[in-house]
Amino acid sequence: MTAYLVFGIKAALLSLIWMPLLISFDTMFPHVLGKALFARSAIEFILFLWIILITIDPNYRPRKSWVFLAIIAYMTIGFLSAISGVSFGHSIWSDFNRMWGLWDQLHWFALIIVLSTLFKNLDSWKPFFIWNLVVALGIGLLALSQAFNMSPSHSRYANCSLDSTLGNPSYLSQLMIMNIFIAAGLFIQSIQKVKESRFQSAINESPPNNSRKNRKRNRKASNYQSVRSYNFIELGFYVFTLTILLWVFFLAASRGGLLGLVLGTLIATPIFIRFIDRSQIKPVLTTGVGILGITMVFFAFDATVGLPIDPSCRIQSSVEGDLLCETSDSSVDCTRSLPEPYVDALFKTEPPAPEPETPTLASEQSEDVLESLLGMRYAFFGMAIKGVQEKPLLGWGPENFGRVFDKYSDIGYYKHGFIVADNAHNAPINELAERGILGFIVFIFLWFTLFWRLLSNRSEGSHEIFRFVVFAALIGYFIQSLFLFATPAGLLLWAILGGWIASQDNKENNPLNLIGAQWFEKPKNLSGIVISKINYSFRITFIVILGATILLTSLFQTAYRPYKAGESYKIGRAADDVTVEERLMIINFSHSAFPQMSRITRQDFLEHLAKTWRYFNLEEQNLVANFVYHETRWVIKHSPENSRMIQAAYSIPQVIANEQQLEDLQPVLDKMVELAPYRATTHLFLANQALLEGNFQEALDISTSFASQATNMLPLFEPIIDEANWQLEESSKNQ
Repeated sequence: MTAYLVFGIKAALLSLIWMPLLISFDTMFPHVLGKALFARSAIEFILFLWIILITIDPNYRPRKSWVFLAIIAYMTIGFLSAISGVSFGHSIWSDFNRMWGLWDQLHWFALIIVLSTLFKNLDSWKPFFIWNLVVALGIGLLALSQAFNMSPSHSRYANCSLDSTLGNPSYLSQLMIMNIFIAAGLFIQSIQKVKESRFQSAINESPPNNSRKNRKRNRKASNYQSVRSYNFIELGFYVFTLTILLWVFFLAASRGGLLGLVLGTLIATPIFIRFIDRSQIKPVLTTGVGILGITMVFFAFDATVGLPIDPSCRIQSSVEGDLLCETSDSSVDCTRSLPEPYVDALFKTEPPAPEPETPTLASEQSEDVLESLLGMRYAFFGMAIKGVQEKPLLGWGPENFGRVFDKYSDIGYYKHGFIVADNAHNAPINELAERGILGFIVFIFLWFTLFWRLLSNRSEGSHEIFRFVVFAALIGYFIQSLFLFATPAGLLLWAILGGWIASQDNKENNPLNLIGAQWFEKPKNLSGIVISKINYSFRITFIVILGATILLTSLFQTAYRPYKAGESYKIGRAADDVTVEERLMIINFSHSAFPQMSRITRQDFLEHLAKTWRYFNLEEQNLVANFVYHETRWVIKHSPENSRMIQAAYSIPQVIANEQQLEDLQPVLDKMVELAPYRATTHLFLANQALLEGNFQEALDISTSFASQATNMLPLFEPIIDEANWQLEESSKNQ
């Protein structure tokens, strides 16, 4: 029974490894939603089998580990923060474009525990890591097909930058950087094992035949395997995979990823030279110098790194996952991967035409983009500090950075563009704002524990080199997290490496009785043998039935229903051949399928209705107004702290309200000011309210005051400014 359960768990883990290749094209946020829900389902199935396994076989129960203690502390603070935060539901479930609520966090941390108990020795991990490299290789080859304009489906995979199946070059870079270290570690480890085998064989070479020492060593030599030879197929696979991963990594051109690769190597190398056996210093140095050397080669080949992309090419995906062409150049085909194939640039022999002396638009844009990115990161840090001052200990709750942004973003922030953030794009800053000081401390403790246990749990021989690359990979992941946030593909690799570390933690300790080991222990007295067998069988059957019931319920409620919600929303949002009534029915079904995660879809659709309101006929406007009325009641009840939801819900009511109803909307405007005092849209609502009430000078003052401090927001206020000026001119003529 144990063997079958272990096989089932490993098979499910193998299917989970392929998760980064999934894209749910029929849902909104196709690069995130499908991956996260598949991972959620696979982990739950793994947990179901694992609970049965540890019930019947104590050898697979979790052992005492500092890693587990850090995980428990982190999740405990997370739940306390969610309870005291501004939106408990959002903290638990997050939304469709993030999928990093506490429910998903529980799954990833549970995966670490399962992995740490399943693989009994370091060698048993190797096939698992090899399959992971196979998946990474597939993702890398698909990315190269984009670069060479050979994508299997231009309409689905086309983009102006490499994203493969991940939807963003930064996500792709995050996956590549960790697999680069893993591939390098397995390559060096394989070579080291052969050398160790040959060295051991040389030690066991026989002295003269009549020697007593010879007979003794012959007996010892019988315990050793024959001399190993190089497996050139395996080594070739590592070399080929490493080449593809490095190539794709540099073409993705992620600044955070590049820092992670370089600093991860530079930091890990001297630390491991200090902590490992002297015999392993040479392979560690070889690996570190090799990775840094390849980095220098790529920069020597192309100092900019990345694809030669036309500055006018900016193809993005809408909320439904469809490609949007936002380019002023009509000659650019939105279905092409790149305006200039990379292969043409790679083999170009003619010297490039001389550049003009004046700065080009592309260079100016590049400088503006970099300055904007750094400026936004600094602004997010300031917002987090203000958020902690208001809620110091436990913060605003996981996944609620958007509320901090709304309240503490100032007008000066908009010089970076009209970018409304729901994440700080920096893991430590995010933790500080969302979980407060206590959450930030346990976050640092979790990372410290991983690094500490990795350095403390010494390995033997060739396994030391893999311990080194795991250390470097985690440093690289952490450094890139300073510029990014958690993604399903990155979390999978992080959980695998965390499980690898925990599997070596405190091996000498006895298993913990996490599920009541004494309850399952067979009585030793002979008089109770029959009863104990009956009770034991009954308990096992009870656990199987209960576990299966919980599993099926969870799969339906927290995986199938969210998937149908995302799928039906895309259908309702993108369908052109349906009536307004039918569209509203589909959207209602989407929202009711899994309302806990419907905030982003409700906000998006309400904003869409506000933009298209003037195109509806009277009958359609009545249907839409009734729909908005019910949506507004939902917002008031379930999301009163969310200024974005409030603004989306009141866009149409403000337009169609009569004089008395405008007065009734004033408390709503006051709530907007309370929740988001310096948001551009808040001032837009205030100016529009004044305009509708006939206070034209007040509307003009509100608009010009904000636009003068954030000049790039002037186009947003221009319609109100023009209308207010026209009304003032007409009033002066009539006087």
